Amino acid sequence: MKADNELTLDEVRAEITRLHKVKRETYYRSEAYRAGVRIDELKRLRRKLRQEAKAINPAENPDVTLCRTVTDAVEIPPDPDGQNGDRADWAGAAIEEFRGQTGTDEEDAVCDLIADLHHWADRHGMNWEDEVKRGDGHYWAETQKEGGW
Repeated sequence: MKADNELTLDEVRAEITRLHKVKRETYYRSEAYRAGVRIDELKRLRRKLRQEAKAINPAENPDVTLCRTVTDAVEIPPDPDGQNGDRADWAGAAIEEFRGQTGTDEEDAVCDLIADLHHWADRHGMNWEDEVKRGDGHYWAETQKEGGW
């Protein structure tokens, strides 16, 4: 076997490609992949149940008891287009994927992801502060709030 300093660029590329393939094949057979698939199934079910719950009118269905959710205990900004729950779910999926990749705990996941996004922006020539301002602009537009709530 050749030493690393004796490999050609094409041999290095071929080895990297081979190792990526092994990594993908191993991942798709892994417990982490199966757990991810199950999480996706459960999230689809949760979205379906939310849609069904929105359609329930307690006045017309007195036998139905609606439960309060955790979000009832915190102030949630307006959701004019009805998509902010989905947006939160998408962010949650990103956080769960990040936690699975990094092993970060739930308490630190959001701040660690933000810090790592900052590192990513640095390496891709993006101005972090500008991107944060743009993200805030999107948020306020999606909640139709200007200057806070």
